[in-house]
Amino acid sequence: MKTNKVVGLMLLAGVLFGLAMVMGGCGDRYWDEVLYTKPNWTPEGLIYATKTVYHHREYGMGTNEYLGEDTYYVTIDTNGNNEVATPYTSYPYYSPKGTYVALISGETIKIVRRSDNQQIYQFSPISENISQLDWGPDEDKLVYVTAKNNMYSIRNDGTSNLYIYNNSLNSVWINTNTIAFEYYSSIEGVSVAVINENGTSFKKLRIGYSLQKYSEDQIFYNYSEDIKVINLDGTNDLLLFSSYKKSEPKLSPNKLLVVGGKGYDTTGNGGIWVINIDGTNLKQLE
Repeated sequence: MKTNKVVGLMLLAGVLFGLAMVMGGCGDRYWDEVLYTKPNWTPEGLIYATKTVYHHREYGMGTNEYLGEDTYYVTIDTNGNNEVATPYTSYPYYSPKGTYVALISGETIKIVRRSDNQQIYQFSPISENISQLDWGPDEDKLVYVTAKNNMYSIRNDGTSNLYIYNNSLNSVWINTNTIAFEYYSSIEGVSVAVINENGTSFKKLRIGYSLQKYSEDQIFYNYSEDIKVINLDGTNDLLLFSSYKKSEPKLSPNKLLVVGGKGYDTTGNGGIWVINIDGTNLKQLE
């Protein structure tokens, strides 16, 4: 009798456990976490960014399970409205006149014509992963930086690959002959530097990062919490505004707005923040 009682209790416990599992399964909660990173500008003045949607499931006493993620490249207006997914499968680099988009995949660069979304060129100029690129002002050339911090220029059809310099973290094409880049030194850190496309006339200007073209002879850049503009010869280092606490500032095509990402003064790993070029009216869009 005692044995039968024990067996009965074990069976009852099993049934109750099974019911609990069923009820817990019915109570699963599925939810998504959305993160916007690397905001930038299209030539038309829209903001674009990487949108990552992380999928989660919560079950059984608050246990969370990561189910995967989806990544999109989207545009929004400067009020944070009218989100549209682009057709691109990796982060797009828009040509200055809006004719093309360049896409990076490992060692490969793909050139897509925007008018009909047709890929017109694909090339792998070097056996190193490519980390970043920028378009020349006439849209016929690119400057790119590899994962080993080597900088090259190349025509948009994949010909005339030209080595320029090393210790490069990020590069931007300022005018026909001049490229600005983030020069890395183990002693000084990251500096604003300029060089000709053929690798001559290297000049380090000052400590700074997040470079962008401001005009044919000026560089827009970030240093600490300052947003500044400097001439190509290092003169007229002008402060636009200070107390900027967002990452990777990008200047709008009309030079009236700056968009940035993750805030140093906020929680979270992403976001889209816009501010006027005089440092007023900071607002979060995403």
